[in-house]
Amino acid sequence: MIYNPTAQHQLIKRAVLNPDDTKMRVELRLFALVVRLGGWLGRKRDPIGPSILMRGILQLIAIFDTLESHRSLIEEALQHPEILAEMFGIALNDN
Repeated sequence: MIYNPTAQHQLIKRAVLNPDDTKMRVELRLFALVVRLGGWLGRKRDPIGPSILMRGILQLIAIFDTLESHRSLIEEALQHPEILAEMFGIALNDN
């Protein structure tokens, strides 16, 4: 499905704000992820143009490549969030 950013602004913006909403089509949520990664701010006056799309696609490809190349290290790090918190000075929630 091809999205028309002008006609479907609210739909795309909702997908950007709620990427885990499984009631929305996965294609829409992926498109929203691409435009968000590309720097789209969600304002009606900000078009989703080729630059936004290209930056977003390149960012997403880099993320997929990193996940694939370093899968075991990332999985191990996710098992030890306290290490990541200490490295980056992030407070962990006790929830």
